Amino acid sequence: MKAITRASCFDGRGTAFKSAKFFQIGFGTKFLTCSFIKWRFEPRKYNKQVKQVEKLKQFLELYSPRYGNLVRSLSYLLVVVLVVKILGNSNSFIAFYQSSFYPKIATTFRTFTGYFSFSIGDIAYTLLGLYLLISTIRNRKKFIQIVFPLLLRWCATLYLLFHVLWAFNYYGPSLAEKQNWNLEYSDTELHALTRKLIRESNRLQFEITKNKSTAVRQTVSDAAVENTVLKYWFLPDYALNYETPSVKKSSYSLALSYMGFTGYLNPFSGEAQYNYESPNFNRSFTIAHEIAHQLGVGSESECNFYAFQVTAAATDLHLQYAAHATALRYCLNMWKFKNPVVLNFYQKSINQGVLRNFEEADAFWKGKSTFVEKIFETFYDNFLKFNSQKDGISSYGKFINLLIASNRNDKI
Repeated sequence: MKAITRASCFDGRGTAFKSAKFFQIGFGTKFLTCSFIKWRFEPRKYNKQVKQVEKLKQFLELYSPRYGNLVRSLSYLLVVVLVVKILGNSNSFIAFYQSSFYPKIATTFRTFTGYFSFSIGDIAYTLLGLYLLISTIRNRKKFIQIVFPLLLRWCATLYLLFHVLWAFNYYGPSLAEKQNWNLEYSDTELHALTRKLIRESNRLQFEITKNKSTAVRQTVSDAAVENTVLKYWFLPDYALNYETPSVKKSSYSLALSYMGFTGYLNPFSGEAQYNYESPNFNRSFTIAHEIAHQLGVGSESECNFYAFQVTAAATDLHLQYAAHATALRYCLNMWKFKNPVVLNFYQKSINQGVLRNFEEADAFWKGKSTFVEKIFETFYDNFLKFNSQKDGISSYGKFINLLIASNRNDKI
């Protein structure tokens, strides 16, 4: 190897360029020399290439110790989401999951957590929250290098566990598909259902209170309501039978109230949780709804439908009232959207005691309504849509479609 210490080139006027020192390796002399000349005569193109190299260098720096942790965490999250979506779109996998895997693991979790009167899942959430908070405070000066990658890894891991332990139920066939139901309905059918629900709600309210103007109150303990719901949770027509119960009061009921939730299923512990601060006239309906989730029902509208089936068929008048009054509120909301004049007409035929239950519930949720509720409502709506629930949070009200379709087949 020999060194070329100086190279000069001239333009048409005989002006010399500046010298440059570089190394020539073997037969590459001509190539290097020409490259040098090309660089000198095409400075603009060279500058463009330099910028491209700098961009590549900046990209590669992500794999340096400073950003490597972030890149690995992002890659892990993307892989998890990709795997979940691939499995979720596999009919054979979902069939295996819902028929074999989930029933076994759900029963195991409920058997364990059912031994405790308190919520195991809420304790786990608290400990995890404290761990992430402490980690964030300790590493607050290295948010990009440590804290953000840590949060991404936990999000990816929880998202994966969420699906393995429960959420693949989102991807199963719907009840309408299984029963071959047409979920479209006419105004005539909605009128018929509304009148039936008003008639039953009025009758039950009067039988319970003996006064058309008195709101229905839950006079027994929450534990008694749980036991009553468990007694009637039996739906052989839909192959849903509930064993090994695990229903708990949520330790975060105050937070749930501000988020706008009456209950939830903890997918990591298998516990059905309910908000004990919310109005109690339809608490049994909420509990039955969450039990449906425990049994592998992903759709919110289907959980409402099963909750209605269970509570309406009970001999306990409070459960019957919860079923019919809750369904009636959904019907009235439909008329509020479709035809406010019809809504006003039906409201005049409803007992004052039933309307007071509705007004108390509205006042409770209005008093808890803040920007926090809007944030969680938006998040949950998009979360449902991302997990194959195309109707998002509006799917709760779609159980009216199921009731009407079921009514055509003499199911209610």
